[in-house]
Amino acid sequence: MAERRPKVGLLMLGAKWFWETKMVDQTLVELIKSDVAMIEQALSKGLDLVSSGLVTTEEQARVAAARFAEENVDLVLFCSVIWSEDQPALAVLREIGHLPLVYWCYTPCAKLPSEMTVSDLIRWSGPVGAQQTGGAIRRFNKDLGFVVGSLDDRNVIKEIYEYAEAAKLVKDLKNFKIGLLPCHYDVMTNTFVDEFALMSRIGPVVRYVSVAELLSTTKEVKESELDMFVNELRRRYEIVNISERGMSHAARVSLGLARLVDRLGLDALSISDCNEELHKVLGCRPCLYDGAIREKGVIVGMEGDLLCLTGQIILSRLMKSPAMFTEIFTFDLAENILLLGHAGMHDPSLAKNDSQIKITPDYEYPNEESGVWMSFAAREGPVTLLSIVSRRDSFGLVVARGEALPSNTKLQGYPHILIKPGALVRDFLQTASKAGATQHWAIIHGDAVGKLVKLADFLKLERLIVG
Repeated sequence: MAERRPKVGLLMLGAKWFWETKMVDQTLVELIKSDVAMIEQALSKGLDLVSSGLVTTEEQARVAAARFAEENVDLVLFCSVIWSEDQPALAVLREIGHLPLVYWCYTPCAKLPSEMTVSDLIRWSGPVGAQQTGGAIRRFNKDLGFVVGSLDDRNVIKEIYEYAEAAKLVKDLKNFKIGLLPCHYDVMTNTFVDEFALMSRIGPVVRYVSVAELLSTTKEVKESELDMFVNELRRRYEIVNISERGMSHAARVSLGLARLVDRLGLDALSISDCNEELHKVLGCRPCLYDGAIREKGVIVGMEGDLLCLTGQIILSRLMKSPAMFTEIFTFDLAENILLLGHAGMHDPSLAKNDSQIKITPDYEYPNEESGVWMSFAAREGPVTLLSIVSRRDSFGLVVARGEALPSNTKLQGYPHILIKPGALVRDFLQTASKAGATQHWAIIHGDAVGKLVKLADFLKLERLIVG
């Protein structure tokens, strides 16, 4: 599902004092205009940019603030192109200070001229404005991200993009509707969460989904739709020891789930997949991944764990790829590796390719003929692990980097991933456990740590990076 780009209000500032005192000549004015244009061009490549142009007065700033509000921006980026006075920035702050804010401590080039004229000093004077006005903004008790550098530093643009992605997600999370089918898992009390706190502090709203609702949509699946889905699964994957009847019913339940998610308008769903009623009524848990779920951008987690599901949502939206619901099965201290995985419904694109995926019996429910799941090892490469910790009155993020290793034959049956963490396994487990992390971790390919840190800052969540 295509996502909109982050929308950023760019407020570029310069002091009118330079013009009033006639310290700027036409040559310098043209250089400043060129700098403004290059900033706009660079940021527009990855952002939906709403630019103020160069602002030197409060009146211009109020016009810019009105436009930012009208355009419903996700983030306001302050940039003192040259030294700037406080009043224009504070005028904007008073209008849209509820939004995430970032100050870019800008210079036109990474390297100073070997000998600087007064005009050069003016052109390189943006850091004075950034420190001065940034300090004033903080005295309003506003949190403020801070980026330092010039356009020729690729990390600067990367940092701004990460702030923008995090700010966009802060807004999007408030519109997220997640389902819980049918309830939390009683024997895992560490997965319980205050749903009002989740809504008020992070954003998603929880909607309970009954087994009866799933049964109803399962019955609505047409035979032609069922045959098409089963044939597609047979075409793409190796199927091991599954009866025709068992395969057909498992496919029907999974298609019914996709239909139900669509009907309820859910953005994500946590399946309490060990729930007794679910297995008694349906004869299996839904584990066959329907491509329609991915096309709609719906994220699926297991064991009624809304916090881990929220972690999957955050990672998936920040990185624009599927996140995996896992738990730490065990570890190898000698090799310094963690073995993680989980039963249930997983996006097959987490695997290296279709040839790595098998459809096998659900080994945890061997007496269910329709107990069918998709087993694979997640592909190798850099990964980010995330656990959302629930405390009495707050939430926190526990984050770690790792490297997923080749693991095609490491574990029978289960969807799993073999990871060498960025810290010693013993230190990782001790530190994460002391911080309140549970057995469940959301994992995504790629390095999401920078974006997660910025998101935590915007949401005012504690965060711990392990290793």
